[in-house]
Amino acid sequence: MTPEEINKKIEAGEVQFLEDNREPLNTEQKIDENDDLFFKLRRIKPILSSAPQGRAVSFIDQIAFYDDAGTKKMAINIGGSWYSVSLTLIT
Repeated sequence: MTPEEINKKIEAGEVQFLEDNREPLNTEQKIDENDDLFFKLRRIKPILSSAPQGRAVSFIDQIAFYDDAGTKKMAINIGGSWYSVSLTLIT
């Protein structure tokens, strides 16, 4: 339909407009969609005894720390594969 055809149908009363009957949002209640992520970031991550395996389920699970009896490493899941970096103590 062209804009002209739409305007003719509106003038002829052949168009029904939808009404928004929803209740307004409570603007006083602060909704933070990142609360769950912040909670997970604050938790203590366990140190694994071997390299992680499998697919990381969430963003925060894509980072893991492990100590294989001497070498401390940080593992990062990128695209379903785990990559590791050796960590050294800075004194």
